[in-house]
Amino acid sequence: MNTYSVKLWSIIGITGVLGALCRWVIYLTLEQLLMVSSYVTTTIINLTGCFAMGFLLESLSHHFVSDQGYLKYLSSGFVGSYTTFSTAIADSSILFSGLNLLIPVFLLLCQTFLGLAAFRIARGFGRTINNGSRTRLDETVSLGQGDSLV
Repeated sequence: MNTYSVKLWSIIGITGVLGALCRWVIYLTLEQLLMVSSYVTTTIINLTGCFAMGFLLESLSHHFVSDQGYLKYLSSGFVGSYTTFSTAIADSSILFSGLNLLIPVFLLLCQTFLGLAAFRIARGFGRTINNGSRTRLDETVSLGQGDSLV
């Protein structure tokens, strides 16, 4: 394993631990302060994760990260462990077993469409930090053509 690979694996591991810890602290804080169900808490975490991903990818790709590989692994490590898609699906599955199908459908749609909106808004904030300039993210990452941000 070369030095570059060791650095990337280290970035994924360290940021993954930090993301999971942040998720747990925020999850407990939201449940206690807002007294909302775990379903709402999971939705809030996933939406803030979408925002964080958009902001990280946009702002860091311009100023702080010269190598797209590091950016990709930093964002997937932290945000990947912070967000919790599997919990959202498990919550929805439990809710689908109830009589009211509107709630799980609403939560899934909310996470999908509001998550996309949060990602796009965050990229706008990131672009503002970059003084409106296009980033290497725009030039090198092409979604929908086999490439992926994470």
